[in-house]
Amino acid sequence: MVLLLISCISLSYEVVATIVNAPSIHQISSTVRGPISSHAGTVYDDEVEKLIGWITENSDYKDLGKPRPLIMRANQAFMDNLWEEINGKPPNSRNSVIGALHVWRGTLTDDQKSTVYIPMDFDIKNPLDQRTLVHELVHHLQYWNGKPNTISCRKELEFDAYMLSAKYLRATGYRNTGDIYRTEKFAREKGVCSRASKDKYIESPKWLSNYD
Repeated sequence: MVLLLISCISLSYEVVATIVNAPSIHQISSTVRGPISSHAGTVYDDEVEKLIGWITENSDYKDLGKPRPLIMRANQAFMDNLWEEINGKPPNSRNSVIGALHVWRGTLTDDQKSTVYIPMDFDIKNPLDQRTLVHELVHHLQYWNGKPNTISCRKELEFDAYMLSAKYLRATGYRNTGDIYRTEKFAREKGVCSRASKDKYIESPKWLSNYD
């Protein structure tokens, strides 16, 4: 059994989806239209280290010395279709564009667990793209720190991811406060459990028992 968790950052919403008995990411990649481009992990190794260091210094998450996520460039078609493959419906293109995906496969070995898909035009020098990577690295650390075992619903994972990415923009001296406020607004809107989501989560916590 493979546990697959997907989290994505977009222009207007953030979703974490869960699927049990999922195909491996390699199987998904071969069946979903819009192939991945290239492995970008070595390109951003230094940046990933710096951002993980910043996150651990500014939150309760611990590094734990675990393997870093695999960083992959992906075109929009791949991310949209991967989203649809996992969720059974396409993203709401009227309101958002998926900007990045974090994939966690809980039952695989340490160096295979975590993958972050970034856009083809990702620019590590762009503060907003840095914000995106911070967001996904927060998810990476959440799973290693066992955060999914302590929450009332999966939306709570998004609150920290959005708020820490907004805090990162402030720390860099980013001057467009509108972008910062919108990121914090997403945290308040998408990072709080509703009664319905909490009840559903409590009734169907199968992925928790498979978390390792």
